[in-house]
Amino acid sequence: MAATRSPVNWMASLPEDKSLSSITIPGTHKSLSYDGLILYRCQELDLQAQLNAGVRYFDMELKTGIIDRTTIYVKIGTIFKYVRFTDVLKTFKVFLSNQELETVLLRVTPDRNAVHIVKDLFSQDLNVWKEPNVPSVSQVRGKIVLIQSSTFHVGVAPGVTLIFHNRKPKEEQLPEHLRQAGKYCVDHLVVTDTSSTNLFDVPEKVAKKLNSVVGHHLEMLLKDSNRPPCLGVIAMDFPGPELIKTVIAFNLRGATKLR
Repeated sequence: MAATRSPVNWMASLPEDKSLSSITIPGTHKSLSYDGLILYRCQELDLQAQLNAGVRYFDMELKTGIIDRTTIYVKIGTIFKYVRFTDVLKTFKVFLSNQELETVLLRVTPDRNAVHIVKDLFSQDLNVWKEPNVPSVSQVRGKIVLIQSSTFHVGVAPGVTLIFHNRKPKEEQLPEHLRQAGKYCVDHLVVTDTSSTNLFDVPEKVAKKLNSVVGHHLEMLLKDSNRPPCLGVIAMDFPGPELIKTVIAFNLRGATKLR
């Protein structure tokens, strides 16, 4: 009989000595952009729902408050609505206290006024991985792993950047990008950002097309006995529960299934 595992604790079955980069991880782009005007929304699920669905990589833009310059906010959807970053961290930490074998990867892009405040916020936190090297699973169970961004150079540095060329539609480039990710992810953290914009369509409509390409390609790879060992982080707009499960399934060799 096949063992079953819920998306909420899918990382529990990962080998302790496995490198974090060699895991295929479902992620979201502009993770808290689930509210506000339709033109700015990138997600359907709120933060807690994303965690419960199995998302483990999160991407956020940070800035200081207009009046209180010491408070950090996460931009969600429009320029008029923000959530406190400390509340976001609390959500992560409560989740990790209940799911001690899970790990959350967090990429933050603070504006220049927020950088030093965010650094101070993390500086004394022992449950946050801040080193540049890629940790093993055992080193970061129950922890937040920071991923470096263009404005925040604390945490793991993505080892490979895969560039999408403007001359081709993104959906045509995605399969090749995922193949390239499979070549590098054993030794380097690779993040594939599948998000895209279109002047004539809202983000959700664009994401539907791109997610269909990602899902189909992953399903084909899952049937291939010679598939790559990993694909790194796949950050998406509007991923549904089934697509998230398909990404997770890349890690579940043998008899383990997701319910």
